[in-house]
Amino acid sequence: MKPKYLKLITRIGFVAIFILILSISGCLNSEEKENKTIENTTDENNTIISEKDVKIIKSVRIGFENLTPTGKVQIDVGNVYVYHVWDNINNAMLAKKQTFKSSEIPPEICDTSEADVFVYIDKIERINKSDYYIVRIEEAEAPYTCYTKDGQHFTETENAFIFKKEVIGINKDNISKYIFMPTSTDAQKPKTESDKAYSNVNRRLNPVDSLFHFEDWITCLDEKTKFIIDEVKERNGKKEGYYSELTVVGSEKVNGFDCFKVEQIYEGYSGTYNQKNRYLFYVDKNRRIIVKMENYLYAQGGYIPMQKIELKEIKKSQ
Repeated sequence: MKPKYLKLITRIGFVAIFILILSISGCLNSEEKENKTIENTTDENNTIISEKDVKIIKSVRIGFENLTPTGKVQIDVGNVYVYHVWDNINNAMLAKKQTFKSSEIPPEICDTSEADVFVYIDKIERINKSDYYIVRIEEAEAPYTCYTKDGQHFTETENAFIFKKEVIGINKDNISKYIFMPTSTDAQKPKTESDKAYSNVNRRLNPVDSLFHFEDWITCLDEKTKFIIDEVKERNGKKEGYYSELTVVGSEKVNGFDCFKVEQIYEGYSGTYNQKNRYLFYVDKNRRIIVKMENYLYAQGGYIPMQKIELKEIKKSQ
């Protein structure tokens, strides 16, 4: 067995999945969001579900009373934010779906994939009578090797994730409001050199995108912050819900940034499917941007590291 594969086996305990990024409502607009009309949506069969088909069974919110901002999100035109992404989604899917004995080797194991993602704050643009920061998140290629069991042997395949280019507009006066902008990569692309170089190429939404969907809670943090949301709905005859507990658990320096360390325990379910995640967010106390995010999936009896995104540097565009 190849040394590279032996090294991989020692890391089996570190399998996890990235499915749900932060789903907590904003602290400033919590009352407004509670009373917001439920919009039409679709189920897994693309059947339209109107608001009359959605029933609120339970809605509990704790910690949102009398909160005021303690900071302001600061992103500057001309800045480039360089994030490093570490991704373990392939192993995570396997860990979530199957249970293995401690001595059992899974039928497929994959290396983690890694990539640097560049985020550009290009300009401020007037859209629908409001000013928006235009944020461009560039495409990135994250290669990885998979090892598939074939009898007594293992077959290696070279693969890659392509984190797609995305452009979003962030409202300058209401940072929790954003819009997606069309890009040239939205259309189906012909095969590229990357497609030809790998056995499998999977184009995904760029994971760094989620860090720039600012929730209002990020401006309300202090050393004693704790938010709890417990909601249950019935949608088209099926129960779904989630429990989210978000707590500031301390302060920590990350790559020179003085950060709040925020822990979120998230449990969600829909029908027979359920999932539990533990997130760690490191929020710059001055800029109120997420400097580091760690996502752990509950599987195989414990929390397994799934994905990490970390801000390496902020620099000026050339």
